[in-house]
Amino acid sequence: MLRQEITALAPCQGGEVCGAEGEGVDVKSKVWSVIVTGAAMVAAWVAREAAAKLWSRFADTEAPVNPADRSSSWGAATGWAVVAGVAAGVARVLGRRGAASAWEQVTGETAPGLEAA
Repeated sequence: MLRQEITALAPCQGGEVCGAEGEGVDVKSKVWSVIVTGAAMVAAWVAREAAAKLWSRFADTEAPVNPADRSSSWGAATGWAVVAGVAAGVARVLGRRGAASAWEQVTGETAPGLEAA
């Protein structure tokens, strides 16, 4: 059903919808951008929660709320930066790959901008 709706939005050449002034707007790319943004937001939240739980488990303290706060030690601030950074990077990859996989399952096409080089 979603495949038909996305395809129906593209009456002009190459998956574009003619804009008010006649210029083409690539609807598939816009839809993909919204999907990736949503996936990134969810992934960021999951990463933050996972990193905080991981930190609490191994550091025996809560994760620093603001690592720039001078009441946090340098070790805690840099440790938290490493844990949060790794979690965010992994979540970003998982979110984008998951979104791309879902896009391919729904539309039967590779997501815009991810075509093999």
